[in-house]
Amino acid sequence: MQRWYVSTWGNVRRFRMLSGYRRVALLVVLLVVATIQPAGSPAAHADDLADLPELGAVVVDDPLTATGVVRTTPCPTGRVGADFVPIGIRIKVTGRCSESSSAGLRVIGRGLMMGDGDVTADVTVLEGIERARISLYVRDQAGPGNANGYRLSLEPARGRAEIRRTDGETGILLAERTDREPIPAGAWTRLALRVEGGRLWAIVNDEPIMSAADDTYASGTVSVATTRLGPVEDEAPTVAVWRNLRVTALASGDASRAPSYQPPAPPPAASAAAPSPAGAFVPPVGVPPQPGMVIVQDSPGQRGLIPGGFCRTGRGSGEVVDEGILLRTTGRCTEDSTAAQAGTRLPWLTVPDGELRFELKVVKGFSRAFLSILTRVTLDPPGGGYFFGINLAEGAAFVTRPRTDQGSRTLTQRRDLARLLRPDDWNSVAVRMNGSSLWLILNDQPVLFGHRRDRRHRCRHAVGRAKRQCRRRGRSCHGLA
Repeated sequence: MQRWYVSTWGNVRRFRMLSGYRRVALLVVLLVVATIQPAGSPAAHADDLADLPELGAVVVDDPLTATGVVRTTPCPTGRVGADFVPIGIRIKVTGRCSESSSAGLRVIGRGLMMGDGDVTADVTVLEGIERARISLYVRDQAGPGNANGYRLSLEPARGRAEIRRTDGETGILLAERTDREPIPAGAWTRLALRVEGGRLWAIVNDEPIMSAADDTYASGTVSVATTRLGPVEDEAPTVAVWRNLRVTALASGDASRAPSYQPPAPPPAASAAAPSPAGAFVPPVGVPPQPGMVIVQDSPGQRGLIPGGFCRTGRGSGEVVDEGILLRTTGRCTEDSTAAQAGTRLPWLTVPDGELRFELKVVKGFSRAFLSILTRVTLDPPGGGYFFGINLAEGAAFVTRPRTDQGSRTLTQRRDLARLLRPDDWNSVAVRMNGSSLWLILNDQPVLFGHRRDRRHRCRHAVGRAKRQCRRRGRSCHGLA
């Protein structure tokens, strides 16, 4: 018999449990999903290179001479291209990749998820070095077009380097150096970007040159990019070759945030008649802690932790049935609601650390169904907590941290979960929490990892301007170099 249950592990904090969970069935006719936008943060320049973490095991070592971690994809305009050559992957830029993009190309790593660790690659600019920018990305959210993540960029002819947080079409400069020696065309340069929690270090030719602090993005893939600066419409070429991409874990880092790699499925043979299988699912970074003893467990078909009821508009309801609780929505629950939804709150259930697990089946309206889970919600003051959202039809999910005064911040997201969901059957959903680490688990497969550091932690590990701000505000900065 299927169950809902809440379980914990390790050191169990204070819990207040009154009853258990049940299976959930959703009857969805109309559901409107609100867009969650991550909040921005001010730029922080940092030049403190202390405490550079040591490296551990190598996770990926790819010469970039054939399809592997990266692959070549054509640009719609035909003015940007990438191909494999004997020494690496060559990127040639003569204009925009698409009608709305800049003059450049970002090649995204496949099958790779990284929280903490080090990404290193060698690069040389063969043509157009006076307008070239070469960039190495970490925690890239792997969306189309402009990147969301962190990048180390070098402009070889100008001797300029920067660490930047990229948020779609905008970006926040985190650290900058303008005193580097210019690099001639044809010379190889080794770029590395090392990250641990909210700290980033830039390393050029094995020399640490700057560091920065920012905790907007907790995990993502890696990418390399070549950009041509200046006017986008002319056809002057900029050509760079990348080689020897290496991803390494930290020697003494948090194992749950170590890089993970699942090689993509090989292409089918030309003579094969059967269609090729889908590539293996890429798990998030690290491994979530295992649950311990069960605190609450309920059987379907009985009243328990989740109450039934009706919306004031009559267009939403929750009803206890034999298989669990049936949530139904055909419109707004209240006149001022911003979405067509049905749900419930459990203010008497406290889960500081542990796992919340249930089973879900969409009876009708799967193409418009959206599942929302809020955890660690504070009632006084109201708001806060963490929001887990799953767009079932699109196979997309995200974790955000709502804040009543500053909007919401996206901790992690991905859009490749459709293969894990069963539209016509029961799906298990679990949220696992351990301190500032959060996991979303679908059908027993970890799919998202989010990490949020509190202010005390950020101050303790602050560098540069952030460290000076901590001191002015009287916060603890013990342990800083």
